[in-house]
Amino acid sequence: MATRLRTFPLLTAPPRDQHQSRLLRLPAEIRQIVFRHAVVECDDLSRPYNKHEPYYRHDFKFAGKITIALLLTCRQVYVEARLLPVAVNDHIFWQGGAPPGRLVSNHIAYFQRMSDEQRALVQRAHFFGDLPWLDLQGGATPLPVGVGLKRLQITIRHTAWKYWYDDYDDLHGQLYFKNPAQCWAGWVKTMSTLQEFVLVLESDRWQQLDERAAEASNWTFPLEGGHCLVHDGKAPVNSMHLLSSHLNAAREGEDSQQESVWDGEGNFDRTHWHGSDDEGSEDGQDAFEYGAKRDGDDADQSWADSQTRLDRKFPLDFVVYVRTLKFVRVVETNPTDTDSD
Repeated sequence: MATRLRTFPLLTAPPRDQHQSRLLRLPAEIRQIVFRHAVVECDDLSRPYNKHEPYYRHDFKFAGKITIALLLTCRQVYVEARLLPVAVNDHIFWQGGAPPGRLVSNHIAYFQRMSDEQRALVQRAHFFGDLPWLDLQGGATPLPVGVGLKRLQITIRHTAWKYWYDDYDDLHGQLYFKNPAQCWAGWVKTMSTLQEFVLVLESDRWQQLDERAAEASNWTFPLEGGHCLVHDGKAPVNSMHLLSSHLNAAREGEDSQQESVWDGEGNFDRTHWHGSDDEGSEDGQDAFEYGAKRDGDDADQSWADSQTRLDRKFPLDFVVYVRTLKFVRVVETNPTDTDSD
């Protein structure tokens, strides 16, 4: 005999009396503060990231998780807090060198899966983009209608520059990007609700990095509606990462066991690991593990053993410098010509 499922109107039916709950007796403003803290994404300590992947850094050591158990407690809490996970968290996307996960590189499909209410509450998006991808965004599909983005961050990682693996003194080894007015500024222009744009540049070549940061500080990003984003006039914030020496292009000639593979402009893949032909040797046991730790006791131990071997071979001593620039929204009174390099 078939069972008929009964649906219940969570949003329209009046919640039951919850006066016995100390939490729900708090003023609504205080409850919102509590709820916002409860649904902020945190590290999933059971899923550490591989320290030798390009997405690993001090603020991305683990896969993230958002605990939504709060929304299951009662109808009143659900009604008050159901949209907060979208509103309070960064929405992060990776172009190349991405951690495992669904839709981590497809922001259009990601936002299309949201309801209209959710899209309107999206505040912050963060793109880890390589330059070939960014250059193609001039003709990219705009964000789905209704995404009310307030803050955009784009990070150009050490491995995202074109020809980052070439010698410093070689022409191809120079850090270079196009003026966004020639390409991806048109994509930013469609994000008419933006209040702030943060550009993060990373490289081990600090002198060239400073030159590119100075160049970027002169950029202007027109927005629809007569506004634009301009540099805030402050010096770039300087910082650094210590990454795996596996990501250091200078090791290419030193490590005969690692094959460097070029699979398209700006997509130099150095993760094709080849161990020793001597079966049973320590090097022969090295196998480059991707992504976060797998589930299961055997997989956990295998992953941990692999990490230990890789940690010995590739210490976290590769210095990558970081320059962070901020652009803020102003009224565009005298548009400037940004078409020149």
